Amino acid sequence: EGTPAERDFSIRLFKYAFLTSGFKGTLNSYHDLAPAELIKYIGMDAFIKRKSADLVSDENYLSTEMDNFFKNSWNRDDLVPSITRYDNQKTISSKGSTVALITDQDKLYRGKNRNGNPVYAPYTKLGRVNPTLFKYIGFLEDSNEAVYVAVDKKGYRKDGFVVKENVYEGTLFAESNKLGLSEGVVSKLTASKFSNLISEIQSESKRNAYKGFIPLENNEISVEEMKESIDNVVSSEQIAQARMFKRLDIPTETLNEIENEATEVTLDRPGLTNFWTLPNNQIVWLEEISDIKTDLKSIPKPLTFSYQNNAKLVATGVKTGTSRNSEQSGLKKGESAIQEVGGKQIKVTYHGLLNKGQADSALGMPYEQAEAFESTTTGNPVETSTVQFIKNKGNKHIYSLELLSGNVNYSVSNYGYRSPTQEEIEQRIKECM
Repeated sequence: EGTPAERDFSIRLFKYAFLTSGFKGTLNSYHDLAPAELIKYIGMDAFIKRKSADLVSDENYLSTEMDNFFKNSWNRDDLVPSITRYDNQKTISSKGSTVALITDQDKLYRGKNRNGNPVYAPYTKLGRVNPTLFKYIGFLEDSNEAVYVAVDKKGYRKDGFVVKENVYEGTLFAESNKLGLSEGVVSKLTASKFSNLISEIQSESKRNAYKGFIPLENNEISVEEMKESIDNVVSSEQIAQARMFKRLDIPTETLNEIENEATEVTLDRPGLTNFWTLPNNQIVWLEEISDIKTDLKSIPKPLTFSYQNNAKLVATGVKTGTSRNSEQSGLKKGESAIQEVGGKQIKVTYHGLLNKGQADSALGMPYEQAEAFESTTTGNPVETSTVQFIKNKGNKHIYSLELLSGNVNYSVSNYGYRSPTQEEIEQRIKECM
């Protein structure tokens, strides 16, 4: 149907939809309007099969494709996080732009790879309006700090219009994406050539700052760790959090216990069930066994603290008492139980239906002080029954709240200096759910 010019335009429009959206529904995608046989007619089915085969057989090809993926996704904070902490005195500049920097920012750290080397996010960015994109190329031997170098971005996006440049070696949008550096400088902004750039730095202090630079050789990070960063986004939130391997500061004596193959340790706070990177750079799985401060049962019916900022006041220990017009906890008079509020364990004790004087005595302080009304959003009680109660009119069900900050037992599984596999992570999460 249509003239040759119209058919040619339709085919080019179809190819454009594929190149810019990957056949995902967007404002600029028209693939859903095209007949399915068009894919075979223009040879796109063979193209997809050939690319799929390349992904399996050629690791260098996969590395290049992943580089393209991150360069085209620089605007996504979940894939390319912004850097906020680095040593400005150790940056390398060219034509007024930062082309290399050193950082050990926690949110970029991913743990250790199979070679025992530190792994950081494959890419990061610096700046807000038109940020500079940086690639992780190596680390400093003594400090394990990451070294990032500036690279060109790819793609174009404005007002909902998005163009991906996955099939182009460079970028068509030079003004917004290219660094504007000489080829001589750009050629040295790689893992293998960066040492040459270091030797050309005139400042002795900056040369010394990069002393002991260890490059990521043979695309050491390109495939495995880039896959891992992508998995952080496409997997479940729990797996994504587990793969971050955030640093956990623990007492030296506890660290020594773990180094000596302890299978259980005691820490001073709950809620640490996860994978962690310790100060000695070992990766461990901690799983909470029990709170050793109390053997109290969980509260049958948890009290709600959704009004104003009450939950925060309870979780921080500011609010030590609360009242209800009816009994809502399922506890008997004088009985205590444990309830979690804002990630913290709270001991709740029910004192019964009391008047103001009895409430003051049971709480060990004036009722209004225990309720921390001055620290609430409104700065004073607003419920009519509560206002009347403070004026010694009527009775209310009284509960005392105690923030438990005691020690907690954890089982320890030490993975040493290797990152757990996807299967190990999923199994751990499944076991503790």
